[in-house]
Amino acid sequence: MARSGVLVSCALGAVLLAACATPPTSPATVRYVCDDGSVLRVQFEADAALVSLPDGNVMRLPQQPAASGTWYATPQYTLRGKGDEASWTVGRRTPLACRVER
Repeated sequence: MARSGVLVSCALGAVLLAACATPPTSPATVRYVCDDGSVLRVQFEADAALVSLPDGNVMRLPQQPAASGTWYATPQYTLRGKGDEASWTVGRRTPLACRVER
């Protein structure tokens, strides 16, 4: 009987720890200010980034495997980031350096 009580306690503890490690379900939104003065509002979801452009368009970029940092891309748009810095690329243009707005 005591052994089953210990097992139940351990199982309950594991469930509680897992619940603490679960990320929030609401997406995080970050504003980036880019070197050209433009502002990108990015809403990060579990598997994609929704990028609100200065002209009002919103682009959904699926998450890509990245060795380090983050990488979201479509054939036309790319957002890469690490820490407070990101690069935004449209087509074959030179990547634009952006930083989290504080």
